[in-house]
Amino acid sequence: LDKLVDYKYRSDITNTLASFGTDHLILYKNKFFDLDHKSEIQKSIPSIFSKIVNKTSVQHLLEMLTIERPDIRYHVIKALNKIKRKDLSLEIGSSTVRSIIKDEVHTYFKLFSIKELQPQYGPNQILLKALGEKIHETKERIFRLLGLLYNPDDIYGAYLALNSALPDKRSSTIEFLDNIISNEDRYYIFPLIDDIEPEAKRKLGEDRFNIPEYTYDEGLNKIINGDDIWLKACALYSVSPVCPSSLQSEVKEALSSPNHLIKETAELVNKRNSNGLSSK
Repeated sequence: LDKLVDYKYRSDITNTLASFGTDHLILYKNKFFDLDHKSEIQKSIPSIFSKIVNKTSVQHLLEMLTIERPDIRYHVIKALNKIKRKDLSLEIGSSTVRSIIKDEVHTYFKLFSIKELQPQYGPNQILLKALGEKIHETKERIFRLLGLLYNPDDIYGAYLALNSALPDKRSSTIEFLDNIISNEDRYYIFPLIDDIEPEAKRKLGEDRFNIPEYTYDEGLNKIINGDDIWLKACALYSVSPVCPSSLQSEVKEALSSPNHLIKETAELVNKRNSNGLSSK
């Protein structure tokens, strides 16, 4: 398993493993959920399943979609995308995929709502960039999942067009998606892609997907107490001397974190804030 993280060996290993058929796949699915393994190994395991294009592989991958970490789930989705492209007739579990899409849309609007609350200056710039990247990654996962329900080439083309800066191109793509996706999927996808003002988009996401209307400090607390280490570090870095005491306490608590990035960030922020430097 350790060699799966090395690209020099991964192709040979996955091809060899795939040649044994499907009986061994459950063993690798179990390893995938084994938290004792490095995340890089977890990310590499789905590539084994993509080599075997059949219902068994699909079923195992659908169960692996439930992994909580989005960065690892991305590799499961990619494996399913590869299988779908190899055999368009192969049935992908639509109910499972739609359930994950709903979760991802909820994540998208939670991140979007928190991002809209951030001041546009000082250390917050780092958090704003990190949130923007996470929002983009979430959107990509959503469209990759959508590609499992519809023609993957159509969805990929639509995804590229929606990222275009050309308004006409975006407009025609939205109309195209309106014609090919179901009402159920439209309900979740269109709030992401409609060209509306950020404040209206935030409000729509909160109303439609039951997302709380966070205050600034509630949003930061949500990130700091979340599972994403990079976002947590960026949120800690944005805590200034004028922030509420609840956020100052989070910085103090992070000083004893076992994670080096979190601990070092907290030390830097604590020193900066002790010197009375604000985030402005």
